[in-house]
Amino acid sequence: MEMCLVDADGAPASVNEQLLLQLQDTEIFSQITLELAQFNIELNGSVFKLTGNALRNMQQELQQLYRVCQQAAEAIGCNIVMIGSLPSLQEQHR
Repeated sequence: MEMCLVDADGAPASVNEQLLLQLQDTEIFSQITLELAQFNIELNGSVFKLTGNALRNMQQELQQLYRVCQQAAEAIGCNIVMIGSLPSLQEQHR
């Protein structure tokens, strides 16, 4: 799941490397990937066999990944948002 890092005004926050540093000692560190744009990160869930409670387990894991990432983002003064294209993105953010 790809996410954007934004500042208090909703503008792109190019701090994905700082976010990764905040997460380096967490259990989810290996599940976070930096994207080329420095305001993007990717959360990578585990592989689940699609039986039983697989979808519920996937949801719970992604919620936990999101919570930990959001806490780390807040620690460096930004937030994460799940959005395809960031509406506040402008030419200067390239």
